[in-house]
Amino acid sequence: MAGGTVSSRLLVFDDELLRRGQSGAIWGRIYFDIDGEPFPDRGWSDLVVPIADAWLEALLKMTSGTMARAKVHFMDGPFYVTIALAAPGIASLSFVHRGVIKRSLTSSLDVLLQDAIASGEQLLRICGEHDWSDDSDCSHLAANLQRAIKSLPA
Repeated sequence: MAGGTVSSRLLVFDDELLRRGQSGAIWGRIYFDIDGEPFPDRGWSDLVVPIADAWLEALLKMTSGTMARAKVHFMDGPFYVTIALAAPGIASLSFVHRGVIKRSLTSSLDVLLQDAIASGEQLLRICGEHDWSDDSDCSHLAANLQRAIKSLPA
């Protein structure tokens, strides 16, 4: 599937798949919605906080200029997203399964960062409602959210 300018959002859910494992890790449904198409899959369950945090951190580094290319892996399976600076303020994203690009797109870094902030805030609210805020991954995500919010244009 070829690239183009389409929208992409990271989605997290508070549904029947959301749970905290014996190790304390928080599992749940998480995927990217690319103009209505899911990646990896609409029912994908994975370690939600580390993925949302890695996505946010990669975007923070891209927008701050400290990184020009990043790869964010899903924890459970051979899926990842590459993000590369295509032009000032514009990112090129590739959604990859087993080394094969399934979708690609370009997007504003600011739009991607704002979406990552919204997803991260939603995920922290969900974790708080389940009394899981003591998780170290949640603490790291909260710190990155504060950095990201401060980095937004006034």
